[in-house]
Amino acid sequence: MEPEGEAQRKGKQEEEEMKADLILAADIHLREDTPVCRTDDYLEAQKKKLLELRHLQEEHNCPIIVAGDLFHKWNPSLYFLSWSIQNLPDNIWMIPGQHDLKNHNPETFSRTASSVLQAIGTIKLDRGRSSHIGDPRGFSAVLYAYWYGDKPSNPRRREKGVRRIAVCHMMTWKKQKPFPGCKEDNARKLLKKYDGFDLIVTGDNHLPFTDEYEGRLLVNPGSMMRMTADQADHKPRVYLYYAKTNTVKPFYFYIKKGVITREHIESKEERNERVSAFVESLKEKGTEIGLSFEENLKEHMSKSKTKKEVKKIVWEAVNTQ
Repeated sequence: MEPEGEAQRKGKQEEEEMKADLILAADIHLREDTPVCRTDDYLEAQKKKLLELRHLQEEHNCPIIVAGDLFHKWNPSLYFLSWSIQNLPDNIWMIPGQHDLKNHNPETFSRTASSVLQAIGTIKLDRGRSSHIGDPRGFSAVLYAYWYGDKPSNPRRREKGVRRIAVCHMMTWKKQKPFPGCKEDNARKLLKKYDGFDLIVTGDNHLPFTDEYEGRLLVNPGSMMRMTADQADHKPRVYLYYAKTNTVKPFYFYIKKGVITREHIESKEERNERVSAFVESLKEKGTEIGLSFEENLKEHMSKSKTKKEVKKIVWEAVNTQ
């Protein structure tokens, strides 16, 4: 029979091995305003997600890696900056995305909200080759930080027992291009191009996915919040990273149903349909449609014999736009 102390030691060891070495996140987009598609208290929704992330970090006792766009705007209000400091979890290591930078320019970083968080120790930040990251479980890694606009490069040498991890804010994709005309490399091509890394963590594409090639891994965590109507079915997540096997497991955030609306899109579509119908009616009446809105309006009012008082109101409205 195994001694009680040995059984406890093995149980504790197994429990530690189940814990992740890193939590991978991206595109958190903290913001004070409410996206037009949201019908709930968006500030409170963000707070709940951050609380979940905090509890997850405390459970696994490991760093959180954020691959860019911690903030939605580089210069939030002082109130929201204070709110962010109070609600962000500990032990965050991040790189700036374009939303974190004024004019998307890395040289403006010292003027941004993220630089304030770095100065007071809320976040850790580096550029290029970082110092080693490790924990009591024996995990060791070298993080290579590529800010928005930086081009990754393969490490020159491999260190035995050390995972090499690239963190980038750059558009990539897996199954289909994120937008027509996208020229950015897909995940598989990045894994082949930067074969010096065990793990590549990317941000910018809000659609989450992972890809693997020859034992090496690319993880794109996607956005933490649902910010557009087409994200109604999006399942926000972070990924738990296990260095020993170079694998990940998704952790899904709780989401509240029925808080995403398409009303603004439907209203826009209805407006476009009304404009199209109006244009067609003008064509039927023989009105020539030119490039000038004012000329078209003048032509229409002339042919429809619009009253002088109405014309005056219309032109006053046009001139104030």
